[in-house]
Amino acid sequence: MTALTPANVLKLRCTNSMGGHPLSANGAFPMRFSLGQRPQNRPPQAVVRFTHQNSATLLHVQDLNVRYGNKTVVEPMSFSLSPGQTLALVGESGSGKTSTALALCGLLPRNAQVRGAAYYQGTDLLSLRPAQLRTYQGSQIGVIFQEPLSSLNPVLRIHTQIDEILKTHTSLNKKQRRERIIQCLKQVELPHPETLMRQYPHQLSGGQRQRVMIAMAIACAPRLLVADEPTTALDVLTQKSILDLLQKIQRESNMAILLISHDLAVVAERSDHVLIMHEGHIVEQGPTAQVLASPQASYTRQLIQATLPIELNLHYQQSEPETRRTESTPPLLRVRNLHKSFSQKNKIQRAVDGVSFDLYAGESLGLVGASGCGKSTLSRLIMRLYDPDAGEIHFQGQPLSALKGASLQTLRPRIQMVFQDPYGSLNPRTSVGKLFDQLQRLHYPTRSRAERYQHSCTMLDAVHMSSQSLDRYPHEFSGGQRQRIAIARALLLQPELLICDEPVSALDVSIQERILDLFVGLKKEFNLSYLFISHDLAVVRYISDRLLVMHEGKIVDTHHFENAQWSAPQHPYTRRLMQAIARFPFSLAPHLEKSF
Repeated sequence: MTALTPANVLKLRCTNSMGGHPLSANGAFPMRFSLGQRPQNRPPQAVVRFTHQNSATLLHVQDLNVRYGNKTVVEPMSFSLSPGQTLALVGESGSGKTSTALALCGLLPRNAQVRGAAYYQGTDLLSLRPAQLRTYQGSQIGVIFQEPLSSLNPVLRIHTQIDEILKTHTSLNKKQRRERIIQCLKQVELPHPETLMRQYPHQLSGGQRQRVMIAMAIACAPRLLVADEPTTALDVLTQKSILDLLQKIQRESNMAILLISHDLAVVAERSDHVLIMHEGHIVEQGPTAQVLASPQASYTRQLIQATLPIELNLHYQQSEPETRRTESTPPLLRVRNLHKSFSQKNKIQRAVDGVSFDLYAGESLGLVGASGCGKSTLSRLIMRLYDPDAGEIHFQGQPLSALKGASLQTLRPRIQMVFQDPYGSLNPRTSVGKLFDQLQRLHYPTRSRAERYQHSCTMLDAVHMSSQSLDRYPHEFSGGQRQRIAIARALLLQPELLICDEPVSALDVSIQERILDLFVGLKKEFNLSYLFISHDLAVVRYISDRLLVMHEGKIVDTHHFENAQWSAPQHPYTRRLMQAIARFPFSLAPHLEKSF
């Protein structure tokens, strides 16, 4: 039997394609996509070839333009990508990065109007009919989407979803397809692929789901891989593992990668060329080291100034030192020997294992660790969303475990939470005003309607949002605006402790900067205490007075922001976290005149 190497998989591709989604006919991407409006003055069945293309160029984009009605989201842009090269698209949300990539893949909605040309090995992808384009999608061009949980079909097993791609684009028989699926899962370094392939997406961790997405994308050995924020919201260890894996596959197959990211450190470390986008325009492009080390455009400099390089040890107290607490100050929150376990398939998983710490009034306490270490479980125990198996939690000297019913409801306004995904935590069918009003009516029944409205406006003003936002729904705001609304909602009840669970992990660097500055300002204005949970060490380093490192349910390390051990941690796990952080291979000091 012929060995199933990537080269032989290429030979086994068939030219016919099945109906359904261009990448998978199994429903893994339930929304119906098409190329959008066909470029004008071009015969619909003509395949346009580009005869003057450099032989070393895999993809040449010329004057690509994307519009929705009268709104232009991508202005005419041109760039090229060669085999084995990584080109990064960088910019804020709404800059046109994803629209550019989806236009090349033919995955824009039907109402999109696409102009220009995208020559892939001499053939203009934008001139192809949908049936012709499907022979490229998933076969020649693979895509890794930003959120694997929403991109994978929740009711189909992993092997079924990968198998559908192979059935669509190759002539492999059933046995060969199974071997290729196992080979792909091994290639992305997933353990026990024969067992894992029979699982459903929800049974895998975030990092495992992302690896499955990569396995699907490389199943037919594509020449071009489009990676749309492939490591957003992943912890630094998983992020490094995923990026190392992509580079390994790229070296083995000479694959070109179009990387979309808002993480400038990742872009600086992992890409050859970079293309900076702002409001649909290319403001700067060139070799990555040249563009980021010596930016010419003011917007590029703004993005760099909004970053938090871990090596600079930036901290919010560097500009305005705060009054230190004394040793006799009683803690606001005291946690002692806390335990919480979950049973899964007759196995006991210890999510929180003997955790103890103190959090003082006016203090920002950071909690960092990889996915699955128990950070979120700990926050839910403090919120009394879970009951602990053992241990004690005291808030202002009062035991939380003893509170029930009305006494627990009386306490809840004093401890509030800001969740990672504001879109998922805000009711999409309720306006912001109604959401705020309902919360106040529940906890402050004696307030009049006018008082509730005035308090809502005051909290929105505190997070720099207009009172007109009260009449709008969550989907009408950007990601950064939704996070501000989530913070305002938490502040409505005038809490003393705010638990922030990954509040900036999926935000652009410029929006992240504004949200962090907002947290600093609110802390001073309302005398707040924070338990700030994040996998981003630079963010935690900036916002926290003390840092707790969590691993496998235990607190394994503690640091004060002025501690010299921060740059040279002693615990092996903390060192692993530090070593996994993406870093700029050149100094950013000349461009960071405006410190946070």
